[in-house]
Amino acid sequence: MNSNYKIEVKIDIKTTNENQLNEIQGYNDSFSMIINQNDAESIDKIEKAALMVTFPAIRKSVSKHLSDVSLQKAIEKKQQNDFIHINENPYRIDGEIGRFSFCTHSIYDESNKCNYNTAKDFFTSKKEMNIIKQLGLKK
Repeated sequence: MNSNYKIEVKIDIKTTNENQLNEIQGYNDSFSMIINQNDAESIDKIEKAALMVTFPAIRKSVSKHLSDVSLQKAIEKKQQNDFIHINENPYRIDGEIGRFSFCTHSIYDESNKCNYNTAKDFFTSKKEMNIIKQLGLKK
């Protein structure tokens, strides 16, 4: 059975007494940035700040999701005596949300032969991809 996925985003813009201006801080799977009142009242500056704080959160979530997908695909292909190994090199992407990477997985049999590698066998190989015009946020 195919699963559906829900993507949730919540952005709060509120006054604060914190002082560390323009530093993106990450904690508990969320990211924040403090801007001054002048920037908060400027359409261009508030828009830029919102995007700057949103992109790291999006990259982190997408990276975790794709790592989880890789592991699930490896589990589905694994035979009884096989073992799953996290690949040494992460799968690197330069996408619409910027550069990010995620873990991929390989399945090895008892003789230590790799029988399946999500980086090559499930995710599209970067070498084999046709260059297509991307539409979206990144120009």
